[in-house]
Amino acid sequence: MPTWLDGRTIAVVTTTITAALALAAMLQTAHSRLGNDIRNVQTELSNDIRDVRTELSNDINRLDDRLRSVEVGIATIQTTMAGLDTRLRVVEQHARHADEMPGPDQNGG
Repeated sequence: MPTWLDGRTIAVVTTTITAALALAAMLQTAHSRLGNDIRNVQTELSNDIRDVRTELSNDINRLDDRLRSVEVGIATIQTTMAGLDTRLRVVEQHARHADEMPGPDQNGG
């Protein structure tokens, strides 16, 4: 056996190897926990994204329904205004013709 390989050297080498193995085990455990934490965060983020998409989809559907209702209301107003414009033209034409026609005394008024 070599002279440098005495009891103290063996104790130091053994302690160093034991410490290295303990450190490796701690690193492996920490890495495993970190991996689990990352997976948990990914799951939570995926759930949050899904919830936001659902909420946005619901909001978009409600806005679409409201917009459709406004479109129907505007179409009703446009139809009413078109009828009002037509009646107004008829009244204006009638008023013009009444002004042009002579009165009962045939003097134009």
